Amino acid sequence: MARLLIMPIIMTILSIPFFSVTASSGWFGFSLVILGLLVGLILGVFLGSLMEVKLREEDGKIVMKGSILVVLLWGIIILIKILSKNYLSENHILGLDILTSIFLAITLGTMISRRLIIYQRYLKKNKFNSQT
Repeated sequence: MARLLIMPIIMTILSIPFFSVTASSGWFGFSLVILGLLVGLILGVFLGSLMEVKLREEDGKIVMKGSILVVLLWGIIILIKILSKNYLSENHILGLDILTSIFLAITLGTMISRRLIIYQRYLKKNKFNSQT
């Protein structure tokens, strides 16, 4: 279970400097980062619900299987991130630091909520296996 926590912790630690720069620039940038985090959390719940979680009986480790829909959705999201980042920064709508913070917040939110869904499924499967 510690493996589920490692990446969100590392990602949070690496993202904090970007978030603090955006937060110090004013409430608008900070609110956009919070909005990005909420979008990421919602997206992570959706992506997590598409994943299948199994327990290996030999060692009790979690085995996750994503669907092709998850892969396609991630590809579309990455494409949207790249295109919107180029468009918004080239047209001086949002600064590059705010855009970076927003995309980091979306990624962090997605990672956290997806891992929570996986953990919940692990607990359900573990509970089910212990009852049988």
